Amino acid sequence: MSPSILRIPILCALLLSAPACARQRASLPSQPEGKPASAAAASKSQATRLPPRTQAPATCRPAETAAELHRRMRAEAADAFAARKTTPLLVDRWPAPTRVQVFTYQSRALPTGVVAYQISAPAWKLAVSPLGAKVEATPLLSPEVLGKERRGAIDDDLQARIAEAEDALVRAVAGCRPTVTCESLAAYQAWSDAHRLLARHLAALPGVTIPCAKTD
Repeated sequence: MSPSILRIPILCALLLSAPACARQRASLPSQPEGKPASAAAASKSQATRLPPRTQAPATCRPAETAAELHRRMRAEAADAFAARKTTPLLVDRWPAPTRVQVFTYQSRALPTGVVAYQISAPAWKLAVSPLGAKVEATPLLSPEVLGKERRGAIDDDLQARIAEAEDALVRAVAGCRPTVTCESLAAYQAWSDAHRLLARHLAALPGVTIPCAKTD
């Protein structure tokens, strides 16, 4: 405490009345008990030097979902979908994909008395890279007939699993899930098993991958 402050009570006692001394003491700056002024200032200075709280990283979201990508492809390249079936979303490579691709093809029911189809090679290739970019629609000339295939309709459960796998694939392309496992993409194997002729043809094309699926 300052010596000048210590002298105030003595001067009050000698020169001023009791009420005046009380008013003089009330006007003096107060100090916290047990902590000198220099310690309080140091504590305040230390508090202002603390590093700011680290912010949580923002949630990674792709530019568009798998469903939005399908709708945009149909809107921007309607001719490629006329009277044709569509593959699920595929990629250029796996792992570390950089491009999303879809192929459209003809699957014609045969009048054989059983559920059988004549499968043709894809007629169109639609690609997007990066997500959100314009759809690149490429016609594939003279698609050959791959053969006949007997199969039933894909049930709702598999359709739902394929949709979930496509979402996982889109997040991987966007870099949001670089470590996505084949367990999340298991529906692609089920789709390949149900479309063996087409899956084998696609797997043989350069720059086309059915992720986590074996076509042998």
